[in-house]
Amino acid sequence: MKTIRNVKAQLADRTSKMTPDKASAFAATTKSLIDRLSTIEAEIYQVKNQSGQDPLNYPIRLNNKIAALSGVVDGADAKPTSQSYTVFNDLSSQLDRQLSALRGSLIFLSPINATLKAQGLSPIVPSTEEIKTAGSRTVPSGSGDDEVEK
Repeated sequence: MKTIRNVKAQLADRTSKMTPDKASAFAATTKSLIDRLSTIEAEIYQVKNQSGQDPLNYPIRLNNKIAALSGVVDGADAKPTSQSYTVFNDLSSQLDRQLSALRGSLIFLSPINATLKAQGLSPIVPSTEEIKTAGSRTVPSGSGDDEVEK
């Protein structure tokens, strides 16, 4: 999550540093990548929650399912059940697909970085560093969302 939000924040930052005509062309170039990143983000984390009641209105995502499984396993004095292993393997597989999609999407940074270089701007370098932007949401610390690779 942090990597996705970091890349999106960097893209917004670079767009804001361009002249209006170049910024609109750059935004069109980056739209596909931003859409891909947003789709991956929405699969892993429920991005529509805005209030305490929203979890009732929107389905939970992978991060909540993994956290719930962790709570079930941690809450027992016995070894995890076979059902817990089954759920873990399923959720792990789903997360691996999303992480693979993320890595595949970041390949599209090459032409974007070439455009930035031609504009004299620094390239987009994926990171887990949190970048504050106007209207940005913060991923809670310790949520385990800071890894891109396993």
